[in-house]
Amino acid sequence: STVYTCRRNSSSSLLLIFFYLSQDFHFPLFMTLVHLVIIFSFSTLTRFAMQCWTGKPRVTLPWKVYLSKVAPTALATTLDIGLSNWSFLFITISL
Repeated sequence: STVYTCRRNSSSSLLLIFFYLSQDFHFPLFMTLVHLVIIFSFSTLTRFAMQCWTGKPRVTLPWKVYLSKVAPTALATTLDIGLSNWSFLFITISL
Protein backbone atom coordinates (compact mmCIF):
# COMPACT_ATOMS: atom_id res chain seq x y z
CA SER A 1 0.00 0.00 0.00
CA THR A 2 2.81 2.40 0.89
CA VAL A 3 4.71 1.54 -2.29
CA TYR A 4 1.57 2.17 -4.38
CA THR A 5 1.01 5.53 -2.68
CA CYS A 6 4.61 6.60 -3.32
CA ARG A 7 4.40 5.50 -6.96
CA ARG A 8 1.08 7.30 -7.47
CA ASN A 9 2.36 10.51 -5.87
CA SER A 10 5.61 10.46 -7.85
CA SER A 11 3.67 9.77 -11.04
CA SER A 12 1.35 12.71 -10.36
CA SER A 13 4.32 14.98 -9.68
CA LEU A 14 6.00 13.88 -12.90
CA LEU A 15 2.79 14.55 -14.79
CA LEU A 16 2.69 18.13 -13.52
CA ILE A 17 6.36 18.65 -14.40
CA PHE A 18 5.80 17.23 -17.89
CA PHE A 19 2.75 19.45 -18.34
CA TYR A 20 4.78 22.52 -17.42
CA LEU A 21 7.71 21.57 -19.67
CA SER A 22 5.56 20.53 -22.60
CA GLN A 23 3.64 23.74 -23.15
CA ASP A 24 5.41 24.37 -26.48
CA PHE A 25 6.49 20.78 -27.14
CA HIS A 26 4.23 19.20 -29.77
CA PHE A 27 5.23 15.54 -29.50
CA PRO A 28 2.77 13.99 -27.02
CA LEU A 29 3.63 10.38 -27.88
CA PHE A 30 7.29 11.07 -27.13
CA MET A 31 6.30 12.65 -23.81
CA THR A 32 4.26 9.53 -23.04
CA LEU A 33 7.27 7.36 -23.86
CA VAL A 34 9.51 9.38 -21.55
CA HIS A 35 6.92 9.20 -18.78
CA LEU A 36 6.59 5.42 -19.13
CA VAL A 37 10.38 4.99 -19.11
CA ILE A 38 10.60 7.00 -15.90
CA ILE A 39 7.82 4.93 -14.30
CA PHE A 40 9.59 1.73 -15.42
CA SER A 41 12.83 2.98 -13.85
CA PHE A 42 11.11 3.82 -10.55
CA SER A 43 9.42 0.42 -10.56
CA THR A 44 12.74 -1.32 -11.14
CA LEU A 45 14.37 0.59 -8.29
CA THR A 46 11.43 -0.15 -6.01
CA ARG A 47 11.55 -3.88 -6.78
CA PHE A 48 15.29 -3.95 -6.16
CA ALA A 49 14.93 -2.05 -2.87
CA MET A 50 12.13 -4.37 -1.71
CA GLN A 51 14.22 -7.42 -2.60
CA CYS A 52 17.15 -6.07 -0.56
CA TRP A 53 14.91 -5.07 2.33
CA THR A 54 12.89 -8.30 2.64
CA GLY A 55 15.53 -10.74 1.42
CA LYS A 56 12.97 -12.56 -0.71
CA PRO A 57 13.79 -13.28 -4.35
CA ARG A 58 11.68 -11.35 -6.81
CA VAL A 59 8.92 -13.03 -8.75
CA THR A 60 9.70 -13.66 -12.41
CA LEU A 61 7.43 -14.84 -15.20
CA PRO A 62 8.32 -17.17 -18.04
CA TRP A 63 8.49 -15.41 -21.43
CA LYS A 64 5.50 -17.35 -22.77
CA VAL A 65 3.26 -16.11 -19.96
CA TYR A 66 4.72 -12.61 -20.21
CA LEU A 67 4.07 -12.34 -23.94
CA SER A 68 0.59 -13.86 -23.81
CA LYS A 69 -0.76 -12.14 -20.67
CA VAL A 70 1.25 -9.03 -19.82
CA ALA A 71 2.26 -7.68 -23.23
CA PRO A 72 -1.29 -7.24 -24.64
CA THR A 73 -2.35 -5.34 -21.53
CA ALA A 74 0.75 -3.17 -21.68
CA LEU A 75 0.17 -2.44 -25.36
CA ALA A 76 -3.46 -1.50 -24.78
CA THR A 77 -2.50 0.76 -21.87
CA THR A 78 0.24 2.41 -23.89
CA LEU A 79 -2.12 3.07 -26.78
CA ASP A 80 -4.77 4.42 -24.41
CA ILE A 81 -2.39 6.87 -22.76
CA GLY A 82 -0.62 7.82 -25.97
CA LEU A 83 -3.77 8.45 -27.97
CA SER A 84 -5.33 10.36 -25.08
CA ASN A 85 -2.28 12.64 -24.95
CA TRP A 86 -2.33 12.98 -28.73
CA SER A 87 -5.93 14.17 -28.56
CA PHE A 88 -4.77 17.20 -26.55
CA LEU A 89 -3.34 18.60 -29.77
CA PHE A 90 -6.84 18.85 -31.22
CA ILE A 91 -8.85 20.21 -28.31
CA THR A 92 -8.66 23.46 -26.39
CA ILE A 93 -7.87 23.18 -22.70
CA SER A 94 -7.91 26.14 -20.35
CA LEU A 95 -6.71 26.09 -16.78
